Amino acid sequence: MRPTFNTEIANYVRQGWTVESQTDTQAILVKPQRIGWFWNIVLSFLTCGIWLIVVAYKLINRKKDRLVLTADEAGYAQKGSFSRR
Repeated sequence: MRPTFNTEIANYVRQGWTVESQTDTQAILVKPQRIGWFWNIVLSFLTCGIWLIVVAYKLINRKKDRLVLTADEAGYAQKGSFSRR
């Protein structure tokens, strides 16, 4: 059985996505990409904190995954486009 539009949105929200905008037939979901903290912490210690400038830049300009969900005539969800920005 195919999930309904609202059920599919709820499933994505449980997985950490946030709803950027939603209408009756379309929803745009956004999820920030993860930053690998292990090597950033190691490099911060090795450079006496200078690497924190790079970490701050990465946090400010973090890329986001963007997913567009649409609903068909029967109210079932269909995946639309997916992009990384």
